[in-house]
Amino acid sequence: MEGLRLPHIGNPEGDGFVTVSVGVTTALSAAGGTITVPESLLLTVDGALYKAKQNGRNRIESSILFTPESKLNNASPAVADRMAPGPGLHQE
Repeated sequence: MEGLRLPHIGNPEGDGFVTVSVGVTTALSAAGGTITVPESLLLTVDGALYKAKQNGRNRIESSILFTPESKLNNASPAVADRMAPGPGLHQE
C-alpha cells in the first residue's frame, strides 16, 4: 500500500497518504487454552490489530490462539470446522 502512495488528506499521521494496519490470528485446537471461542478469536485478532497500529504504519502483526478441545466442542459446527487442525497440524 505504501508504494501506491494514494493521497488521503485526512491522514496527517500517514504523511497525507493511505496506510494499512492488519491484525491476523491463527486458531489451533490444543490443550491449554483459557478463553472461549469465538470470543477469544475476536479478542486475539483485535490485539494483533492494535499491536500493528502501535508499531507503525503499513504493517501486519500476527498471533496464535490455542484452544482446548472442550472449548472447541462447544463452538458452533461452522466455527469448529474452521478451527480443526488442517494438513500438517496435529493434536497431542
